Amino acid sequence: MVDIRVDGSVTTISLGDRPIDYAALEALREAVTAAAGDDDVRALVLDCKSAGDDWGNMGAWPARLAHRQPQGSHGPGPLPEQDAIRSLRDFMKPTLALIHGEVLGLALDLACVCDIRLASASARIGDPRIRQGSPTCCRS
Repeated sequence: MVDIRVDGSVTTISLGDRPIDYAALEALREAVTAAAGDDDVRALVLDCKSAGDDWGNMGAWPARLAHRQPQGSHGPGPLPEQDAIRSLRDFMKPTLALIHGEVLGLALDLACVCDIRLASASARIGDPRIRQGSPTCCRS
């Protein structure tokens, strides 16, 4: 899951330094959607510290996408990932990504979509999916 905090006119979403699974992606998408509809929220901060995708256990496929889950041995497509990224990309208020600690894989994708990225000098940024030849846009 993700941690969500509203402080005045700023919503902060933290990936919580945990691997990202479907539940975290859904919570992120829902929080961004809620912030978009809240006139009191003027900006969104995304704390991107995370080890990236939880390859071992992404969890249950989101129920709202059940009708779009592909059948077969190739595994699910990246629909939940794309929805979370799209929610940030379409957010019409300023977004700021805080990049510190490890920011890997899907956490890096989310950071790249933000309007402004602020990285600490000690941040470790990377994409371990590259070793598997499977970026988010086309992984199985």
